[in-house]
Amino acid sequence: MLKREESLTKIHLLATCDKCLKQKCARWKCVTCKQAFCENCKKGHVRKSIFKSHSFVNLFGSKDGTAEAVVDILCSCEVKGRISLYCTICNELICLDCITSNHNGHTFEKLETVNEQQRNKIQSITSEIEGIQIPAVNDLHERIQTWKAEHTITTKHLKDEVLRRNGEIKEQIDGWTKSLLMELDEFSKTEQRKVFDFQPRILKRNKRLIQERERLRLLAQSNDTHLLLQGVNASVRDWEPFDYPEMNDIQYLPGPDILSNFPSPLGSFMFTPRGTENGSISNSVSSGDQSLDKTVDHAFNFLVDEDESHGNSNGFSVDLSRITSLSIVSPDIIWIGDLRMKRLELVRITNDKSIHKLTQVNVNFLDFSIQKESECLWVSCVEDKSLSLFTRRGKRRAVNCFQSLLPTCVCITAADTVLLGLSEKRNLWVDKNSVRKIVEIEPPNTVLLEIERDQNGKLLFTFPLRCSVNTRTGGIIAIDSTGQTNGRLIMCDPRGHLKHIYTGETFHNFRKPFDPTGVTSVSTGNVVACDHSNETFHVLDSDGILLKVYRAVELDVEVPYSVACDGNGTFIVGNWPKTEEQGAKVFLLEESVFSASEICI
Repeated sequence: MLKREESLTKIHLLATCDKCLKQKCARWKCVTCKQAFCENCKKGHVRKSIFKSHSFVNLFGSKDGTAEAVVDILCSCEVKGRISLYCTICNELICLDCITSNHNGHTFEKLETVNEQQRNKIQSITSEIEGIQIPAVNDLHERIQTWKAEHTITTKHLKDEVLRRNGEIKEQIDGWTKSLLMELDEFSKTEQRKVFDFQPRILKRNKRLIQERERLRLLAQSNDTHLLLQGVNASVRDWEPFDYPEMNDIQYLPGPDILSNFPSPLGSFMFTPRGTENGSISNSVSSGDQSLDKTVDHAFNFLVDEDESHGNSNGFSVDLSRITSLSIVSPDIIWIGDLRMKRLELVRITNDKSIHKLTQVNVNFLDFSIQKESECLWVSCVEDKSLSLFTRRGKRRAVNCFQSLLPTCVCITAADTVLLGLSEKRNLWVDKNSVRKIVEIEPPNTVLLEIERDQNGKLLFTFPLRCSVNTRTGGIIAIDSTGQTNGRLIMCDPRGHLKHIYTGETFHNFRKPFDPTGVTSVSTGNVVACDHSNETFHVLDSDGILLKVYRAVELDVEVPYSVACDGNGTFIVGNWPKTEEQGAKVFLLEESVFSASEICI
């Protein structure tokens, strides 16, 4: 059948115009004249008046496929006779002349018979195809309709569930908002009542202080004595609100009876006759003596004057907005850094209580630590996720990278190894693929110790913010930032085994969560952490037992944020001022303040 179709196609393409005798161009056949014409010859045939009534048939069929081409198909042999038979041996259409020549001895069939056989075969194949495909298509259509209906129902249920849960969440948020507003309103009213109650007490306090001052003056004038300060047990600045200090610890030296009955709410004083300090009695002073007035004023102002310079006497102003990290080079030279300004400064504290800048480095950092022997600074850089080494003059000497991990905190140990915090991202989001750990390395990249998980295999750190080493025991101390304004202290032994986790819950007198931002250790082995949110210093022993909590105001420190200690008596605090206009300060404290060995909360 295939050869027949090829033969028909070949004959069809070789159709010759009977008028101009051009091959492969005959397209039309005149039904009346029984001649084939090309397009041009057909137009010329129609123009003649005697042929206008002739009709033509398209040899290739009409455009709508309804008309049939009435044409004599010629054989491909040399005679070019009209085909009338089908050779079953060669599968070709032939003319009568081919019977005795090319197809001599072959078997033949009439064209009508072969045509009918092929038509029946095609119909049979079509029926089989329809019998197979139509049920499958119908089944698939039904399944699609079923899936569509189920999907519509599921979508509707999900939409209803989302709307219902949105309503529940909205109600819950509205309830929380209402509750918080009520609590805030109640807190505001309570604070207002405290202020109103406090105002008359302030006036009463001021009146008592004026009376006390006058009594001191009259006493000194009438008994020819002068006032010497022996010790202050309770200053006005440290009084609790609405209360006054106890007055049962006032001490006096032997003297006139009027002195023995003299009460004072200001503290313990010692009154001695004028001149007895040197073993001799000086001349008496009249009531109008100006030197006596100055003596009384000096003693009185030392006790009760709210002089702000006293609270900041050990603070040194710097040209940074805040001090997020610091490291001690020597007692008078320190590195300080401002995370917001992306700046490091090497400064000297001069004898005249001022700061002299020696070096400035502009770098986007998270933490840094000084190497005492070489006085080089190891800095955890954010931009290239590297641990970089800077000289004292601010030149970058070396860069260490850790497989795309971000160095978060850094501390140089006594053995000149580097204690380093690593995180894959700079955020607090932790999942199963997170990497949050502290490693000890020997430069450049030899890992000596790795702390990542607890005994249960869970991540120990949410974000390692700061790290340090106990100068006495060699234990590892780290600040784990668990939220924007809260964190905890993680203490490990020198081998990296977890010893204790301190969350600040031991000391409940806080309005805000425990928020450690700086940690160091002193020569006695005590650990000191500054709580930025509550403006306190927490002192713990090497086992994590809380020994003492200092409020920053007790140590004349404003809003502490970073701490550092060299183990030789120097203890430095960097602050984060409450307003940008104030500017950052460095505070010098005595290391012995944090050397308590017993619990004294």
